[in-house]
Amino acid sequence: MDSPNPLVYRTLAIATVRAAPDADHVEILALPSARIFRLNRDRPDFPKLLERVRTAAASGRPVQLGFIDERSDVIEDVVA
Repeated sequence: MDSPNPLVYRTLAIATVRAAPDADHVEILALPSARIFRLNRDRPDFPKLLERVRTAAASGRPVQLGFIDERSDVIEDVVA
């Protein structure tokens, strides 16, 4: 079996976490990027990843966000 492609990680500071109760994702604004990233609620590890993002936002410490490729806006992993 082939292993999946490795994720592309970017070290960013979390500025804002926006979560609409009826949305299928949480929006995350990270600096210095001017982009809004998405963390999908249907991920099995969603609670753990969201907790890492919220902790990083509260502490002001940067985290590594993992993406499928450098153009993606969907967060696949969060490394604190």
